Amino acid sequence: MGQSRSIFVGLMVFASIAMPVGAQAQTVIGDQKTYGDAADLRGALSAYDFADKKSAQTSAKRRKVDPYTITGYDDGVFSLKPSLEIGAVASDNSYFTSASRAAGAGYVIKPSLNFATAWPVHEWTGSVGGSWTSFPTDTANDGFVGTALTDFRIDIRRGFSVNLEASAVVNETIAGQGQVSNSAVAARRDWTIGSNATVVKDFGPVQSSLKLGISRVAYGDVPLDNGAIIDNSALNYLEPVISLRGTLDLNHAALKPYAEISYLPRLHDINPDQRNSQGASAALGLTFNDGPIWQGDIAAVAMGRVYADQNLGTALNAGVAGNLTWSPTPLWTVVGTSSVALNESLLPNVAALPSWV
Repeated sequence: MGQSRSIFVGLMVFASIAMPVGAQAQTVIGDQKTYGDAADLRGALSAYDFADKKSAQTSAKRRKVDPYTITGYDDGVFSLKPSLEIGAVASDNSYFTSASRAAGAGYVIKPSLNFATAWPVHEWTGSVGGSWTSFPTDTANDGFVGTALTDFRIDIRRGFSVNLEASAVVNETIAGQGQVSNSAVAARRDWTIGSNATVVKDFGPVQSSLKLGISRVAYGDVPLDNGAIIDNSALNYLEPVISLRGTLDLNHAALKPYAEISYLPRLHDINPDQRNSQGASAALGLTFNDGPIWQGDIAAVAMGRVYADQNLGTALNAGVAGNLTWSPTPLWTVVGTSSVALNESLLPNVAALPSWV
């Protein structure tokens, strides 16, 4: 009897010690599954990972932590991710000329810096990046593209949020491309600066959004080899935008079809009676989000622009726009992009020029 009492007391003492430890271990294992210690995991996750992690608690699918993601700085509330890409580029016409075509090779340097928050309710993300392309055999064809983006999402109530976005893009167009003269000795530097607000409402199987915004597009001057300078200020314009989009989301499916219509007038600084135009576009598309393997947005797009000058008439364009990312393994990513546009024309009596990239 005394021995039984001693065994019982010993078991009670062991249980009093083991239960808190076991409960803590169960909390960690139940929250982190098989991904390891919570502190180590928090340092390896990005803001996107945390957002996906929270929603995955009630989902059958759970995205594993990417062990190859950029380390950077991440304290679980704010992350800062710098990166630098260095690559090569080859062209069968490196001088971009219609005659005396010559092949050439060069290099590409892409620095970037991304930040994100992992707040319980709202979210703030942003990035700054650039891409410098150079052909050592002809430095006049060097080009630069830089972008700065920020997006602040405010969750007002369940299924209702507002996105505030701002962006700045600088792009250099070299001689022989984008209506830049072949005799140009320097690239044309164009700026696009814009901001918009998007109201998003979730009605269950249907999600709707209304976007209001404005952008400013300014084209740089181009110096020529004879000392002259081409003034492109007649191309500068303001472009307000009103866009309405509806997305079908059944049971949080990986594929979500959507329809979008937009109204985009352009208000020019110079010769508004001739260059001003009324524009509209419509898109039918599909978004992909099947975990880390497939992601993207592809749409069939049609657009048109009617100019104030009747001699310019109407410009139309249609095609496929979007992007698709395929990551078959953590070390391999294949990205495809496509765009459709109506670019402003420098040519007299010619409306916007259609382009496909």
